[in-house]
Amino acid sequence: MTSTEQDKPTWCKPFPVIGKGTFLFNVSRNRPFRIIVRDLVPNSQIDTSFIEMKVGYEEAILTCKTDNHNFVYPSKKPHPFFGNNIGIEKDLFCTYWLSYDSDRMIVKYGKGYRMNMTTILNENVYLVKESLRKIIKDAFFNPTVHRNVELYDEVDVTYSMMDVETVVDFDHLPFVSDRPPIAVDSSMLNMFDLDEGRFTYSASLPKECLELYTNVTAKNVDLALMEDDSCPDFNLVDAIRNSIRTPDALLHGILKSKEGEFGKSDPRQTYLRITLGHEFGNSPGVPYVLEIWPSDHGSPIHNHGNSYGVIRVLHGGLTINVYNKTSQVKQSTTYTPDDQDYMFDFNVKKDDVTWISPNWYQTHKLWNNTDDFCATIQCYKYGENDNTHWPYFDYVASCNVMDEFEPNSDLTFTELFNKLKDEFLSSKSK
Repeated sequence: MTSTEQDKPTWCKPFPVIGKGTFLFNVSRNRPFRIIVRDLVPNSQIDTSFIEMKVGYEEAILTCKTDNHNFVYPSKKPHPFFGNNIGIEKDLFCTYWLSYDSDRMIVKYGKGYRMNMTTILNENVYLVKESLRKIIKDAFFNPTVHRNVELYDEVDVTYSMMDVETVVDFDHLPFVSDRPPIAVDSSMLNMFDLDEGRFTYSASLPKECLELYTNVTAKNVDLALMEDDSCPDFNLVDAIRNSIRTPDALLHGILKSKEGEFGKSDPRQTYLRITLGHEFGNSPGVPYVLEIWPSDHGSPIHNHGNSYGVIRVLHGGLTINVYNKTSQVKQSTTYTPDDQDYMFDFNVKKDDVTWISPNWYQTHKLWNNTDDFCATIQCYKYGENDNTHWPYFDYVASCNVMDEFEPNSDLTFTELFNKLKDEFLSSKSK
């Protein structure tokens, strides 16, 4: 079915930026739908030229229509990430997105986070016969024309919250390319770094992340520098390692007591949360947390409630598995929690910094595959446009359901330091 004057959109709104933007639709559904981009014309009259994205049961089709021309771009199967599952996610909450970019004359469609791996259609409409390029540009990509985006539903649609987002949302920028997960200080970059694009530079981080990055990359934020003049032999790194490995020691006991915190299937899903400072109401829990990961321990798959975050490695290393947006666990007898839309992984080591935002690296699993413990300082902040302030981290539980974890504290940093120093002195006296 194509758009006609008799069609009435379920929802309609102008793009916030003339000529470009990304439309996001967060919903659970079991029927196809269409998204149409057309000129914003007076009195809501229907323009004869429009771009239509139809998302069906097992297909997605882009059509660019003028009075005399139809340009049709069907999706191809299998998709490298989604396989044959390129249409609607039947009865599962999902983010469907459409990126419209008049500068490059490119239309993209995907599901989940806006990344290259999740892009199902990536059509450069400019790549038509040269004789048709002016027609295409005037009809669909004139950067001076303000446009509407319209949603056309078939029946039987359930609107609901997903990852505490609104059902319909806009990003004023189109999706153009991925952003690297490792952040480095802008003052250290050179022209080769700029050209290769291997890092996200600190000055280019979202402003919420930049504040966090600036605080946790201070040179004195280092476990090796945590000393006590009254106890010159005390070394915090060694003390943490010994306390984790020694039965009846402080950290060993806390870790044992936390087994089953994220479900009973894997007792290795335990780590220590050492809070630094106080809550200010601008983050899920205390914004700064020292997390201690024993060897062969880690987290379940989880997201961070659409907050912004920065993670700096203070000791050891981690493997970070990145996943597509997960709001419901896919039910299947052959599915395990680790199957939940895995995308890729990367390793971080001491002094590496990685970052998250509502769209980038928000859903992940952290695991220590090294022989030593890993320590990270993790910090979070709600975005300025976040009107929900979700106080939990949603995680994939062992029973194949999404559950909520309320950020807590095992110890404050001062408590950790003093208790481990006492433990060290007690062991020396024996």
